[in-house]
Amino acid sequence: MKILNKVNFKSLPLILSVTIVILFLAASYLGRSLSDNKSINNNLTNQNPDSDNIKTELSESELEKINIAIFENAKKTTERGDVLFKDTGQYHLIYFSGEDEFLISILSSPFENVRSEAEKAFLDILKIDEETACLLKVRISSPIKINPELKGNFLPLSFCR
Repeated sequence: MKILNKVNFKSLPLILSVTIVILFLAASYLGRSLSDNKSINNNLTNQNPDSDNIKTELSESELEKINIAIFENAKKTTERGDVLFKDTGQYHLIYFSGEDEFLISILSSPFENVRSEAEKAFLDILKIDEETACLLKVRISSPIKINPELKGNFLPLSFCR
């Protein structure tokens, strides 16, 4: 009862209001930062715009499944939310959350064989088909010593041309 005697009941509504506002702002910020850093948005670029694909964007459930697969397979995650989800020594599969983009980095020769293996792993890990993969932003890169023809440029997935 001594504590109740020292509390100024006139300031209690103000304290409660401020507490509620702080909790609401904190929850909003945490929810936004988690969705910004740890999910794939539906801001997608079809890698094959000339195709006759009927499917032009991914559903929320497809995006959620891809998102779960990325983080279940995460080997390393940066503070930005970027995820290395496959590292074989021959290639890396990386998701950049800020750009909402995937990078397949081919690190060994022969380039086309490793590329094919990396693309297959990409599909298998994300549990998607080629049509769905072509709706994602995916770039393939390789050091010049592995593939001098690339000259620092990026390639699309081989089946999305």
